[in-house]
Parts: sequence; C-alpha cells; structure tokens
Amino acid sequence: MNNPTSYTKNSNFQKPGAIFKKMLFAIVLLIFPALTPIFAQIVVTAPSLTVAACPAFPTSAGTLGDLVITETLVDDISGSGTVILSAPTNFEFTSAGTASATGTEITGVSVVLDNATTLTLTFTVSGLIELNAITLSGIQAIGINAATPASNITHTGGTATFNINVNVAIHAILTSTLSPVLSSTLSPDSICSGTAFSYTPTSAATGATFTWTRPVVVGISNLAGNGTDNPNETLTNSTSDSVFVLYIYSVTANGCTNPDTDSVIVEVNALSTSSSSATADPNPVLPGDSTLLTQTGGSLGTDAIYNWYSGTCGGTLVGTGDSIYVTPSALTTYFVRAEGTCNTTSCVSVLVDQISGIIEKNRISGITVFPNPFASQTTISFTKELKNATLKIVDVLGKEVKVIEVSGNQLILRKGELRAGVYFIQIILEKELIANQKVVIQ
Repeated sequence: MNNPTSYTKNSNFQKPGAIFKKMLFAIVLLIFPALTPIFAQIVVTAPSLTVAACPAFPTSAGTLGDLVITETLVDDISGSGTVILSAPTNFEFTSAGTASATGTEITGVSVVLDNATTLTLTFTVSGLIELNAITLSGIQAIGINAATPASNITHTGGTATFNINVNVAIHAILTSTLSPVLSSTLSPDSICSGTAFSYTPTSAATGATFTWTRPVVVGISNLAGNGTDNPNETLTNSTSDSVFVLYIYSVTANGCTNPDTDSVIVEVNALSTSSSSATADPNPVLPGDSTLLTQTGGSLGTDAIYNWYSGTCGGTLVGTGDSIYVTPSALTTYFVRAEGTCNTTSCVSVLVDQISGIIEKNRISGITVFPNPFASQTTISFTKELKNATLKIVDVLGKEVKVIEVSGNQLILRKGELRAGVYFIQIILEKELIANQKVVIQ
C-alpha cells in the first residue's frame, strides 16, 4: 500500500548525512587549531646599522635598532629553547643588549653574548593561543678589519622552532665604512675678485654633512668665516696679484666625524684698475722721430697687460706695456687700457702732434753723442751751430732731470749727480723740439 504522504523538493532541506559531515568538520577545526597555521610564518624586522672607521679599524661600537620576531599565527613560535645569531665577516658583537616578549605565552626571554661573533637568544613557550613577539634591543657591533658592504646577521642554529625560519635567515644588516672624506675636487676653478665662491661638497659616505671654516688671508678683505655645505660667499682681493683662499672642511657621516680635515683651496684673481692718464714725451714730435708713450695711475690684475691702440680704443694695436715707443706719421691719438683674466678697464688717451712749419727749417739734421754709453762725461756735437737753445735731460718716465743753456756746436755733458740709466737729450729752440737723442749713463 502506498504511503499517502508525498514529498516535495525544498531548497532548505538537507539530508542527514550532509549535515553530519559539516558538523564533523567544524569539530575537527575546534579540536585541532594547529592544523591551519601550517602555511604561516614569523615576520622578522631586519634593522640596519652602518659603522664608520674613525679614523681606523676597529670602528667604534654602533647600536642596532630593534630586531623584532613576530608571529602571524599562534604557533609560529612553537618550541622553547635557543636561537643562535651570528655576525658577518669583518664584524664583531660587543654587547648582546636585552630581550623581551609581548603576551604571556613566551617567558624566560634572555640574550647573551657567547663570543665576539655569536649571540644566543633563550625563551620558553607556554601556550599557543596568543600572537606573540620577541624583541632584541641594543645589540652593539663594530667593524674590525676593513670597509665591508651590506652584510647579514643570520640565524645559524639553536633548538627553538621558528616556523618557516631556517638557518641562515637574515635578521639584520651591517655595513662598515672608512672615515668620510670629500669626494669633490679640492682645487676648484679660480674666481675673480668680487664674485661669489660657490662650491658644492660631496662625499661617497651616505648621508654625509659638511662644515667649513675660513681663516683670515692677507690680501682678502673678508673677515674669518665659517658655515655648512656651500660657502657661496663673495671674496674681495685687495691686491694686484692672485691670492689663494683656504677652506677647511670637516665631514661627518654615520655618527663619525673624520678627525682629518680636507683643505679646499680657491684662487681669487685680482682685477685691473684703469690708468689715470697717458703721456707722450716728446710731444709734439719731429717727423720720423719716436715718442715715448707712458700710462700712469693704473694697476694690472691677474695675467693682465697694457695694450696701446691708435685711432680708437680697441682699434689698431700698436704695442703692449707700461711704456712704448711709437713713430707717428701724422697727428695721432693713442689709447691705452689694461686687459686681463678678470676684466678690461676703460681707456685713457693722449694726442701726439708733429712739429711742422718754421721749425722744419731750424731742424738739426742730427746730433752726435760720443762716447755713448759713458761713465763720467761725453761730448755732444751738433751739425749746426746753435744760439740760445735749451738742452734738456729727460729720464724714461718723461721726468726732466737737468736743463742746460746751449750756444755753439758742441757741449761736454758730465755725469755729476745723474744716476746710471737711459735718458733722452732734447734740444729746444724757439720753444720747439728740434732734436731728441737717447743716451746711456753707466
């Protein structure tokens, strides 16, 4: 007989077997929580430390930042015992610092310095419910032999279990360096007086900082100075020569200030100053004769010279020097200016005229000086007899040193108080120059 009760399909209805299976799986998860963390692992912060040889190895001790071992699931730190941490080559431990733990399940935490290269961390695990962490603080290390790039403190043994943390796992990074020094040039390009000295110091040491001092230098008007990084200060040279200015740099990096300073030396070039005037002697000049052009009142800066031009300032170059001889062929204006490494001054000028007209008729065709050079006296002979003429002795700077009234065709000139040197004998007749002859006194 058929059962009159009929069943319709219901989406909320589940077979007893399916319900049992789900309940059983849930009970397993509650009873065996340790089955799920199998894919978890601890997280280790890896602090870094750089120690610098200041001035030589071994370095001073540096303190490592906190090394923290953290569980991501409750049994990542699942076994009591020890963990051994080893220093890399060229490093030694000087202090183990201290160890601590968060939570209540990890107890008896301590760290000891076994020897110069090994630390041992000891702890006891009493439960697997909390997420715990172990912190190592104040580990100190030194560099012992040579500058060493980033090297690792590693987990190299012990009896405790860190999940997925096998031997040689990285736990910290150490670096050692030499004393920081300047890597930028110690001989920067020269500058001109009155301009700023700009210098950017650099060092191969990471995070280096720079301080400088500048002592007083004779010839530089600046007072002593000091500062950091780029001086960027205007230096004024009060002389006519180049002056070398010293900057003493001290470099600090990674807690180390190099006791040996670096000397940066910059050359400050001098400026030229304009001449106050230019003269010509004689002026006017006889056709075909020479005149001595001389500048006065100027000064030459670094690598500067006086350039003389005719016609215009910067026109036709006719010579160089404080004084030059020229032989003008007509009425000519001469210009002089200083030109050097740092600047070119403004010009000063002198107009040189020529003797003409009646003076040409009176011009002496020549004079004779014998002996020349002379030590005590010489004889000056004229090609024609003179009457009421004036003989002037002029030095190379155009300064009149002796005047003699002349009549006749010969004159004996004695050295007397005249000093040894080069002079010019000028004959003036009727207020005009008619002869100009060089003479040398020994």
